[in-house]
Amino acid sequence: TASVRIVDGGTTGNVTLAGTGVNDISSLGQTATSGPAIVDIEAGRSLRLGETGSINIPTGAGDLTIQGAGSLTAGGPDEYDGEIAIDVDEDLTISTVISNSGENYVTVTKMGDGALKLTNETDYSGGTNLIAGQLLLSNAKSLGAGMFTLDGGSLDNVSGAPLTLTNTIPQTWNHNVTFLGTNDLTFS
Repeated sequence: TASVRIVDGGTTGNVTLAGTGVNDISSLGQTATSGPAIVDIEAGRSLRLGETGSINIPTGAGDLTIQGAGSLTAGGPDEYDGEIAIDVDEDLTISTVISNSGENYVTVTKMGDGALKLTNETDYSGGTNLIAGQLLLSNAKSLGAGMFTLDGGSLDNVSGAPLTLTNTIPQTWNHNVTFLGTNDLTFS
């Protein structure tokens, strides 16, 4: 399982996963400084990060968007739970579905000073951990299912209207968390 890093130079344009099936990589890094990058996961396709797969964007790199009708997941082939460890100092937008890996749970952990924006309905059930940076929500089912744990950072609704999270999820608030208040946000 290779690590994939987006760098400056060479051919420009979206990184597109085409065809059908699963692409397994251990981590995804965006280090290009010339502008934002886009990873497009087509329908019928899945990008699966390793058992503890990471998405990294260091300070000074361009923003990253992961989009498309496919899905993003983590873990191994059906016998491992997975974690998507998001360590970004710039902005990451995930507008594709985050899903479990077969029968196993996927957890999303947000670290780093940058923002993670979740724009799509997701169905992962391992929970979400906010440790640092901003978590920006714009869909009533952005957090999937499982425990929502806040250990730091800030939270916001950027949907453009008041938003009620429709998944009833358990919550642990371990730290004072700043609510940015762009739009009202209600937990069910």
